[in-house]
Amino acid sequence: MAQSVLSLAPQFPEFEFVGLVSPQRVAGSDHVAGFTSLDEAGEALGQPPQLLIDFSLASATPLAAAWCRENGVALLSGVTGIDAHTHQLLDAAGEAAPVLWAPNLSLGINLLAEMLQDLGKVIDSSAGITVEETHHTGKKDAPSGTALMLARQLREPAGGAPGTDPSRIAEDFPGIRFESFREGEVVGDHSVTIDLGEETLTLSHHAVDRALFARGALNAARWLVKQPPGRYAAADWIRGAR
Repeated sequence: MAQSVLSLAPQFPEFEFVGLVSPQRVAGSDHVAGFTSLDEAGEALGQPPQLLIDFSLASATPLAAAWCRENGVALLSGVTGIDAHTHQLLDAAGEAAPVLWAPNLSLGINLLAEMLQDLGKVIDSSAGITVEETHHTGKKDAPSGTALMLARQLREPAGGAPGTDPSRIAEDFPGIRFESFREGEVVGDHSVTIDLGEETLTLSHHAVDRALFARGALNAARWLVKQPPGRYAAADWIRGAR
């Protein structure tokens, strides 16, 4: 994702990329200073950047949230599989700077989520729902964060649980069946099927190129840096950017 973001940089001239934090060098990042930690980056840069884009792992997002809170840096995170404690840290970071977390920064997926939210208000609670997702073999969390997000649009998890613990999926989303597949280099396919008894309705999204997530992130970042401190969702960006 870092490579994709940097490759799109010429299309977003209002951004100046001042550093990349990664345990290894990323192809195509020779023009950007490389660091192994956020603290190292902060010391070397002399002053914190205006924005941090986080495409790391669930274990690293708490560090990003804490660093952004301490330094008043806007945070845009697309990391999936984060737990309730990390959400609390993101909330805390939102007290010092604008924070947007979304399991998927694709424009299409977030438009699909809005459609599902409207459907959730009118479909009968007895309707059967199946959420199917397919990703590349390197995808670790299952169901994907996007699949859980789509399910939430139709039915709020029992007790308001985040729904990211695989052992609790059946309890958090009673009546919703999840199907996860890992195949080759699939970027990301999601479909939601609603069984209405005598008819079924299926809505789906197919990601063609991983660059779409990077483009979404940069478009969201363009909007986020103009916002006051607070915790934001992709829906806020989609509606605010219209």
